[in-house]
Amino acid sequence: MKKTAILSTLLLSIGASAQAQDTTYDWTGGLPGYSGTIVLDSPSSAGGNLGDIVSMDITAPGYGSTQVLVDLGFLDGQFTWSATHITDMEYVNGLDQGPFNAYFDIEASAPGDYGRSDVGVSGDLGDVNDFSGSWEARASADVPDPMSTLPVLFFLFGSLIAGRQLLNKSYFQH
Repeated sequence: MKKTAILSTLLLSIGASAQAQDTTYDWTGGLPGYSGTIVLDSPSSAGGNLGDIVSMDITAPGYGSTQVLVDLGFLDGQFTWSATHITDMEYVNGLDQGPFNAYFDIEASAPGDYGRSDVGVSGDLGDVNDFSGSWEARASADVPDPMSTLPVLFFLFGSLIAGRQLLNKSYFQH
């Protein structure tokens, strides 16, 4: 019974680690003072929706940094991304978001589209936009690939069973 419980726990752990990982995209190559981070629930999609956005943080000159309340906005048009960058997105949020009244317009355009990507805020302090960067995936070297850890888990599990059998044999021989 204990072996079955241990095996079940191990298989559940492996299954949980093999689930899709959130992917973080950063605003890169833009003007000084602008930054942004968008966390999406998977490494790629050809037809995303608001529910795919885990979080979004934007920093713009004069406005400081704010976490965008994603569900208060909407997507206008297609929303697609790959494991390397956000390829097509227009997120619009025109509602009051905390310490200042701001309108967030966050875009990524494929080369054949309008040809612009931006992070921007329009609000009480005026319009501030940066069109010179792009939304690029953050390197995920710190997150191991679940398939690379699988052989190690099987080795450890096998060693645990073999060690337990050796202990049981030596215990009963005395």
